[in-house]
Amino acid sequence: MVSPEIISDCIVKTKQYGCAIATIPCAEAMMQTQDGIVSTGSYPRDNLKRTQTPQGFPIGKICDLHRRALKAGVTNSVASCTLMIEMGEQVHFSAGSEKNIKLTTVEDIDIFKALLLAKRSD
Repeated sequence: MVSPEIISDCIVKTKQYGCAIATIPCAEAMMQTQDGIVSTGSYPRDNLKRTQTPQGFPIGKICDLHRRALKAGVTNSVASCTLMIEMGEQVHFSAGSEKNIKLTTVEDIDIFKALLLAKRSD
């Protein structure tokens, strides 16, 4: 469900800043826990972004980053954007959308189907 606008903005921001990742504001309350059972605090959601794809990097930059990470023993990063941060680089934000969903769970597929049906009826 990624739109041409999201892709275009990611390309523009990548050209402008050297890298970019589609993001959306965090609308949920974010609770901190040490044991997964009880909250020990919260994070201000205004300081958080939810990341999506696309992520934009010049190919040479991202390949060099992965080589440097491997030499440094950084091998378990969850995404290229988190690896950038772990390696001391900045990540710039581009526009995302709530409709730009990642298909990971059965519930995601149900949401995707509903969005697809709604798009067809437009």
